[in-house]
Amino acid sequence: MYNGAMKKRRLNEDFKARYEIVKELVSDPSGALVLANDGNTGHQVAIKFLSRETLANSGRQLIEQAHTLQGIHHENIVRVLEVKPTGEHPYITFEHTEGDTLSSILEGLGALPLKLAVKWAMQLADGLECSHANGL
Repeated sequence: MYNGAMKKRRLNEDFKARYEIVKELVSDPSGALVLANDGNTGHQVAIKFLSRETLANSGRQLIEQAHTLQGIHHENIVRVLEVKPTGEHPYITFEHTEGDTLSSILEGLGALPLKLAVKWAMQLADGLECSHANGL
């Protein structure tokens, strides 16, 4: 059971009834990203809680983009599952994908082999093309 900083936040009852926070993945000035179990689906999800500063500076744009992303289903784009822009702790729920971060992969390899770098660049370009075609 997770007992970190996110547990100290007063999350509303609807949130607590649906999600169980497993652990905090990242915390930075933009907010906190947590891994959680979704009681409705049985899947693990990633939830980004937006900081007040982020909401004040770019919150409207982020929320609009998240709503747009909800309608995009592409193999190279992480799906947005839920957008809750209101309340004391606004958040965006994403599908959770297992794996290492790019930075940890690069630390381990030093540099990507050319073939892998090209493959990943093509996947990135494909996802970027889809997002642009959908107005992002």
